[in-house]
Amino acid sequence: GIQPDFSQQCNCFSEVWYISDNIRKRHQAILKNNYIDFSDGETETENNDDNDPTTSFININISDCSPQNQALLWLAQDNLETIFYTSQALMNRFLLAFLYFSFDGSRWKRRSNWLTNEQECTWEGVTCDDDGGDETTTT
Repeated sequence: GIQPDFSQQCNCFSEVWYISDNIRKRHQAILKNNYIDFSDGETETENNDDNDPTTSFININISDCSPQNQALLWLAQDNLETIFYTSQALMNRFLLAFLYFSFDGSRWKRRSNWLTNEQECTWEGVTCDDDGGDETTTT
């Protein structure tokens, strides 16, 4: 079946109540296989900032409506086995999706290409610095 929109589920039910098996598996794979590397040398007990999108990331509940989980679920809609993203691109996409869900992006007037399969540098308001090093995105 078709996956209902995660944000709409959160708005109506205060939780994500339906998650397809494929998305559920990819969500777990992102966490288990470290597709996104959030390590910064701190242990989980040292990193205790509630505003940090990576805090308690591994222990996130899949039905949670937090911006972190909505961003993860959005990423999990892509088949990560067939779509190649660098770890930096995955991090960029996660962090931009986190911003979108944190600041109610569905109400933004300028949100063209946001949360699409388009490369994140094409998302309205995002610029990328591609000088041969890691890609950097800013909004």
